[in-house]
Amino acid sequence: MDENQRERIELHKTLQGSGERPGALRITRRIFLHKSLLTGAASVATYGWFPLIGTLDLTLAQAGGQATSFKFAWISDSHLLPKDVNTRFVDKAVRAMKEVQAMKPPADFLI
Repeated sequence: MDENQRERIELHKTLQGSGERPGALRITRRIFLHKSLLTGAASVATYGWFPLIGTLDLTLAQAGGQATSFKFAWISDSHLLPKDVNTRFVDKAVRAMKEVQAMKPPADFLI
């Protein structure tokens, strides 16, 4: 066997490793609950525990006519409960309404 062939075999052994492969992916109940909790906490933190306000701008035009535009605003996830149960959601809904009213330009429709 020549020198070149020996180097190739040695390189192949080095790159291939011992031939052991990692075990199958095992996820335990504890790992699943931990990852689920972290994902849920991150998504809640993303939305900041307050109702989401979204807007949609539309333009309506007829043939030969002038185009008119109007804006929709919507508040979602308000979770309204009786005020004596929990005031947090009511306070956030009131804040969302004030933010919609303060929009420049104001929304034409509120959902």
